[in-house]
Amino acid sequence: MLLRSPRIKRILVLVFFTFLIENALLFLILPYDNPIVLAIRFNFAGLRNWFRGSGTEKDAWLYEPAKYPIDFRNDVGLLIKTGYGTRHRLAAQLEAFGLSAEDTDAFVVVGDWTPPENGTLAGVEVYDAVGAVMALPQMRAHQDAPKLREYWSLKQAIDKGDETKAMEICKSFGWDLDGLKFISGLEYIYSALPRKKWYVILDDDTYLVKSSLRLLLAHWDPNVPQYIGNAVGDFKGRFAHGGSSIVISHAAAAKLLSRREIIAAAHEYSLEETWGDKLIATTLQKIGVYLDERYSHFFNGERPGISKIRADRYCSPLVSFHSVTDADEMKRIGRAFRGETNPVFWGQLWEMYGAPSVEDFRQLPIRTGRDHVGRTDEKTKVLPGVGGSVACMKKCEEMGKKCLAWTWVERTMECRLSPWMILGEDTNVRGHYSGIHVDEVEKLRDSC
Repeated sequence: MLLRSPRIKRILVLVFFTFLIENALLFLILPYDNPIVLAIRFNFAGLRNWFRGSGTEKDAWLYEPAKYPIDFRNDVGLLIKTGYGTRHRLAAQLEAFGLSAEDTDAFVVVGDWTPPENGTLAGVEVYDAVGAVMALPQMRAHQDAPKLREYWSLKQAIDKGDETKAMEICKSFGWDLDGLKFISGLEYIYSALPRKKWYVILDDDTYLVKSSLRLLLAHWDPNVPQYIGNAVGDFKGRFAHGGSSIVISHAAAAKLLSRREIIAAAHEYSLEETWGDKLIATTLQKIGVYLDERYSHFFNGERPGISKIRADRYCSPLVSFHSVTDADEMKRIGRAFRGETNPVFWGQLWEMYGAPSVEDFRQLPIRTGRDHVGRTDEKTKVLPGVGGSVACMKKCEEMGKKCLAWTWVERTMECRLSPWMILGEDTNVRGHYSGIHVDEVEKLRDSC
């Protein structure tokens, strides 16, 4: 054969090592945010995560002695983003966290307006992070930028007391203005709370499970530039989803904020960037700080009832909930989790919310009016023309570990199979019959 030739083998080995060396050199000499560098990092991260496995072994480091013990109250600064259109959420969130005006050395609140009541809302100061960006000298060259016009229109409506107009602007453009709060807000919290070891950016509809986050932070070095969260986006702009919360070490914040030219450019670019959480990532990339995707599975972008409990995170700490827009639900979550001193794991959601146990499902495997699959996507399997709930359950069992929950829809005769299970927010979904893969869930429970 051709490959048996020593000469051909030498040539192939030479080509291979030349390729490696060229890529290594490119990696070293190109700018931190060059697409080639980002592509190499993205693929390397995927390969590293694959080698780590998907079971409990990937979190083995959590059970080693903590090297960086923290006092959450003193060492962590929360950057809470709110807005005029969502300001009603703040009071419930602060109550859920057990925070008040007495605790302003532990958190700051930023928004897109200044409240008329001495600049406070729910008893705490709200810093107009968007207004701070608009006041920058370099913004004079961008007076026609849509976001500037939106901000001034909102401010004018608020100043006139025109609540209807102000809320119309918020519904149409509030998302645009939110993108301006991230960098400005990070500057503000670093200035206001400069001694914090960690900074956490979160929305006003996000809840943090502090006992879980405390465990993670105790294993991470705040003196190393670190940027951590729920990874989304493509390789060119891989970023931590803001609603799931974003964790930034003191070292990362200090390194970034010392580069004033980069911050100035980020403020200008925020007029164009849709997603402020992505802007945080692309700005950090310019100083060589990248999202660490090893920890994505700890962060969650859903409410408790629709949080997807997957096999690869069943035994992992759960750090956050998102989209908790109902004040009563936010308060309930606070009551359920605020007093926890031990980390809360994904699998514990099932029991904490009183869902039927594995033993209950063994006795009654089919639940009428429930949906433990929820919203389907490309990772679910939807089978048409399945004759009944028992047949659907069997389809799930045949898939082994690839199926954790099933739902049969009577009207469409669809059998929906998912690699996750959810509690489900509605306990009486008409024409739905659902259950879990009892054997697989029992294995997961026993593996923790």
